[in-house]
Amino acid sequence: MAKFKIGDRVINLRDCVFVPKGATGTIHSESLSGWWVDWDEVTDFAASKSKTWTRAEVHLELIETNTEIAIELLKQAIELLSKS
Repeated sequence: MAKFKIGDRVINLRDCVFVPKGATGTIHSESLSGWWVDWDEVTDFAASKSKTWTRAEVHLELIETNTEIAIELLKQAIELLSKS
């Protein structure tokens, strides 16, 4: 099962020639070389060429959206209320 899906927001965990550490982007597609990501920020070297670069899965981390966090907090609150 894939770790990410198209449209997921991710953060880059390691500097590379094309994408700085900490850059965020949106998963575009999957390939044999990793995930194609539409990056919000790229290095000066990469900027003149493209903002879409691949990164290996180990160098990407999913960014939870506010909606996902809110749903999880609501679930926890409902569980706590049901125990009291």
